[in-house]
Amino acid sequence: MLQEKWLTLSEVIHRTHFSESEARRLIKTFASYLSGRNFGDIIKYPPATPEVIVLVAKLYRQGWTTDKIMEALATTKQEETKNLEDELNQEVENLVQLQSLFCHLMRFISDTIRDLSAEMAVLTERLLQAEEEVNNLREGNQRYPDARGSLYKNSGSNILGQD
Repeated sequence: MLQEKWLTLSEVIHRTHFSESEARRLIKTFASYLSGRNFGDIIKYPPATPEVIVLVAKLYRQGWTTDKIMEALATTKQEETKNLEDELNQEVENLVQLQSLFCHLMRFISDTIRDLSAEMAVLTERLLQAEEEVNNLREGNQRYPDARGSLYKNSGSNILGQD
C-alpha cells in the first residue's frame, strides 16, 4: 500500500489557493475533523485536507452554518473511523492467517530437517562402513601384493593346469 505524504500547514494553504488568513481560519475552526498529527514540532495534515477545506468553503458559500458543516464532517469521520476499524480488523485477520500458515510451514520444515538428519545418519554410517571395507581391501592388497602371481609361479602352470 503506497503511503501518501502528509502536508504541512503552508502546503495545505498553498493547495487550497485561499488567502492565508482564510485557510488558517477554516483549518483552526475544523481542526478536530482534519486529523492533524504532530511530527516532531510540526503539525501535518492528511493528503485529503486541502479538498476538505475547499469543500467547507463551498458549503459556507452555499449558506451552510458552521454547526451543520461540523455535523456533516462528524458523520463522515464516523464512517471513515468505521471503515478504518473494518480495514484494521481485516488486516488483523490476515495476520492471524499468515501466522498460522507460518507455524504450519515451520513445523513442516522442522519435520523435514528431522527426517533428513536421520537419513544423513544412516548414510554416514554406510559411508564409514564402506570406507572401512575399502581400507581393509587396501591393507589386504598391500600384505599380499602378488598372491595371484605367486600361485602361477608355484605351480609352474596356470590354474587350469595347461602350459
